[in-house]
Amino acid sequence: MPSENGLVRLSDLSDDVYPVELVAPSGKRVTVRMRALKHSEIKNLRRRVTFPTPPVADIRRNPQGQMERVYNEQDPTYLAATGDSNDRLVVLGVLLSTENLEVPGETDEEKVAAFQDGVDAWASLQLCQAFNRVNGYEAPEMAEAKANLNPFAEGSSPSSPASGGDSPIGEN
Repeated sequence: MPSENGLVRLSDLSDDVYPVELVAPSGKRVTVRMRALKHSEIKNLRRRVTFPTPPVADIRRNPQGQMERVYNEQDPTYLAATGDSNDRLVVLGVLLSTENLEVPGETDEEKVAAFQDGVDAWASLQLCQAFNRVNGYEAPEMAEAKANLNPFAEGSSPSSPASGGDSPIGEN
């Protein structure tokens, strides 16, 4: 709610903690408490994860005559390492956002490993989906727009994207 002078306070832009119910395939239900991360927390998370650089595939002259490296962004080792970095980033985000999830470990690496080794896939998936919703990465309007997008429909623009990427915090 805006203040008396019509200005929005920073506290108006921070929300509460949300109960998130996870449902196992067996029907068992578990509720965790999740909060949206602050902008500074997202920035700090990104700094805590190192992303790999693709290997150099070739060195060529560019049109200006300068030598340039050509990277192999399809290298299987590079792609696997990038996937691992993205997974680590998302898990760290979920762990920071979830207030009542007990995860053993002292370091980020220990906590990520404990989470990945100790959580069933159904729970991991639901936690990641809840993280995206709580942090505003999956607005219902966006999902509806994507579901209705048909790049071949009459009147669609050729420059319109056929799909968009939803990367919670892994954008570099």
